[in-house]
Amino acid sequence: MDYRALFNKYGIQINDVQIKMFEEYYALLVQENEKYNLTTIVSEYDVWLKHFLDSVLPIKCFKNDATLLDIGGGAGFPSIPLKIVRPDLKITIIDSVGKKVDFMNMVISKLALTDIVAIHTRCEDIAKSPMYRENFDYVVARAVAPLSTLLEYTVPFIRLNGKLILYKGA
Repeated sequence: MDYRALFNKYGIQINDVQIKMFEEYYALLVQENEKYNLTTIVSEYDVWLKHFLDSVLPIKCFKNDATLLDIGGGAGFPSIPLKIVRPDLKITIIDSVGKKVDFMNMVISKLALTDIVAIHTRCEDIAKSPMYRENFDYVVARAVAPLSTLLEYTVPFIRLNGKLILYKGA
């Protein structure tokens, strides 16, 4: 499959280095999926379409060098694909499941990504910290909770004039 053409169809340009990073990410996802219980979607095409491409669809919404918080990062979606396509983003990922954070940090290390960190915590706990509260240009969440709950989780982290991007359903 020509994944460059798939991304191009949606106005997203990816280069050979980024394709190799996505390929390595996919290999790690499949290899570690059983141990970490990351996703039920494991076919190569479906991962590229439903995880990688879906994660980067709002890429043009982000200003340069923006700070981004991903709540409930799970297997690293959408934040790791966003970082692959937009290396200028400064990303913090939080997840309440330690083994998923371990997986994301392994991927971050293997892909040699910088300015991205995965933290094992609950959003309710770090929302009290001045280091995180109202500190992000963008907050994203994908497949985390119903909208009303997501708003409660995410709003405390968005700085004035920041944006919330929630990935919801089809």
